[in-house]
Amino acid sequence: LEFKILDGVDDKYFDKIKKVCLEYHILDENSTVFKQLKDRFKRLNYDIIDIPSSNTMGILFAKKSHM
Repeated sequence: LEFKILDGVDDKYFDKIKKVCLEYHILDENSTVFKQLKDRFKRLNYDIIDIPSSNTMGILFAKKSHM
């Protein structure tokens, strides 16, 4: 559900978001969506820390990079 919410947020609003922390659960149908979310954070100048607790779940931290 978080993936769909974040996907619906226009890029311009991420200028105001400094940090995102979310717990993820990867199911077959959202593994591509999760990769796209991480790629989007990187494109929007976030540093990413992905801490998996298993093959299908973990914690994702995204923090705005200093420019």
